[in-house]
Amino acid sequence: MVVTDWDGYRDTVREGVDGFRIPCWIPPAPLGEHYALRHQAGSDNYDMYCGFTCQHVAVDLPLLAQRLADLVGNPALRQQMGEQGRQRARGTYDWAIVFRQYQSLWTELAAMRANAAVDPANAAALAPRRAPSRMDPFRAFGSYPSHTLGPETRVVRAAAGIDWVTLRAHPLFSYADLALPTVEVAQALINALSTEDTMTLQQLA
Repeated sequence: MVVTDWDGYRDTVREGVDGFRIPCWIPPAPLGEHYALRHQAGSDNYDMYCGFTCQHVAVDLPLLAQRLADLVGNPALRQQMGEQGRQRARGTYDWAIVFRQYQSLWTELAAMRANAAVDPANAAALAPRRAPSRMDPFRAFGSYPSHTLGPETRVVRAAAGIDWVTLRAHPLFSYADLALPTVEVAQALINALSTEDTMTLQQLA
């Protein structure tokens, strides 16, 4: 398997054992608060909230290409990783094993509820709470990616001849206007990166 180094995948795919995890980045909070407010106000549903957030996730494309090439060119590696994955699926994620873990969880939760009746501290912790306001997605998902973008994060232009107008017209971006820069801003970024091999985000800003 080749997956992003993202929450969930990170817990299930072991790097170099049964697959490869490709590093990824998102911006820091509070840069996504406007998405949270639109979701809270009902302007956007949850799919849109997540979709806009996804437009800000960056993946290490050169490493992704290298890992795919490694697997395409090495049948023995594919066989080895596939077998490791099968063993892990049977030994960790088989339903009989997962069900026993659920049973253990139910027992633990039942004990917590029983203790709450006699322990005021537990009772306060387990009391029903008002649903929180919608969170900035970069805060809510802040632990999911490999890295968070910062002033010293270095960026490079992906390829020469980028036509932002054509990219904006791609069906994948048809709903994402809110999350995308204007043509003028995008072109300014592309032009700045055209003069340097690599820049920090602070320099680019």
